[in-house]
Amino acid sequence: MRIIHVVFGDPASSRLRAFFRKEKQNSTNGIFCFKDDLSIGPIKNLDSPQGNLSRVNYLKNIHLERNGDSPLMLDQSDIGIEALRSFNFGKYDKVVVWHGNNIQEKLLLYLVCALLPNENLYEAAISETVEQHGYTPIRLAECNISSLTTLLSSISPIDSNKKQAYKKEWEKSSQSDKLVRILSQEKITEVDESYYDSFILSDCTEDLTPASQVVWNVMGRCGQSIADAFLKYRVKRLVKRNEIYDCGGLLSLSNLA
Repeated sequence: MRIIHVVFGDPASSRLRAFFRKEKQNSTNGIFCFKDDLSIGPIKNLDSPQGNLSRVNYLKNIHLERNGDSPLMLDQSDIGIEALRSFNFGKYDKVVVWHGNNIQEKLLLYLVCALLPNENLYEAAISETVEQHGYTPIRLAECNISSLTTLLSSISPIDSNKKQAYKKEWEKSSQSDKLVRILSQEKITEVDESYYDSFILSDCTEDLTPASQVVWNVMGRCGQSIADAFLKYRVKRLVKRNEIYDCGGLLSLSNLA
């Protein structure tokens, strides 16, 4: 039996690939790594050229504002749904989507069900299945060998009712013009691009603080799975609006009249 595992991000892909190599299961288990963080940026009409271009341009713009002229880390072919749509999932007996209690993996699960309704879909529900030393992993990359073994034995089919419910979740999110999505009480909520600004501002004081420390503090206490790159972009926006004073990588609140 040939199985393809759909995961979000390189860390998750590397973790699962190493596990299969150790267990000598490489020949029957493939990995499809989806790299686009769908929790940020426009996802409306991604199945159209215009919708995909809007997303590409947004990600390019925030990268440009954050990093200047340095190359975009994500290949354009990895942005949006084209990579999923063009991959031949039909040659596999099972398509397994790995997801935990985080926004990126939930959105990927919903997207796969919307985009591939006729495939033999299964799910590995991380946060519902395993516990590690009193801690429940919220993403695949956090799972240890024992947890991965447990998850592989508990993979379950996504029946037609679940497929339809997950598809509706994707349609709900993808019909919104909001640019940021969060997970609130295990439900996806669409919010403004400035959602994390209040967290950033509350971590700045009149004293200078390293920008990296502010970003990591926000990541640790905002209760969301958010990339540091996006928070750095929001810091830049706040600096441009004179709400934060930037002194060579050190931040403080500006003394605004």
